[in-house]
Amino acid sequence: MTKHRWNYNGDINLRHGGYFWREDDADNYVLAVDVIPLSDVGGADNQFWIEEGSIYLPPELTRRRNALSIYLPPKLTRRRNALSTCGYTMADDGSITDCMGAVHKRGTKTHRSLLVDAFKAYHGIEADYVRTTVQIGPDDPYFDKKLEPVDVRLRANAKLRNYVRREHLCR
Repeated sequence: MTKHRWNYNGDINLRHGGYFWREDDADNYVLAVDVIPLSDVGGADNQFWIEEGSIYLPPELTRRRNALSIYLPPKLTRRRNALSTCGYTMADDGSITDCMGAVHKRGTKTHRSLLVDAFKAYHGIEADYVRTTVQIGPDDPYFDKKLEPVDVRLRANAKLRNYVRREHLCR
């Protein structure tokens, strides 16, 4: 099995959320590590959930379109798909047009990245392991309720990206 490079999709600062993904010599899924700031779900600003898993990508074009389709209630006859919710459209030949109007042909790295992004946005990550709760620095004095117990405490100046690389991406 070939060792593939990790790619990053998300905010420029990992503390605001994002995920890493890499190929695993399979056309129908990619491996993923998701970083979710607890402040996005009502938690403290210095706590994060880290989940490892995979993002499913059906290999056939028709199955990809079917999996991406979202059927709305019967009163609404139109269909939307995960690509369009991300601002992308897929042509009959499988190429993807991004929200800026650039066309990305099937088989390119950018095409794969847009596809992963859309399926992650719609389906999420199928978690393989228990979610890890990470806290950077001491308890937040302005936040007193706990969503989950902290599994890992890092020093106050620790870089979240370095922790994720060391503990989740180097395996």
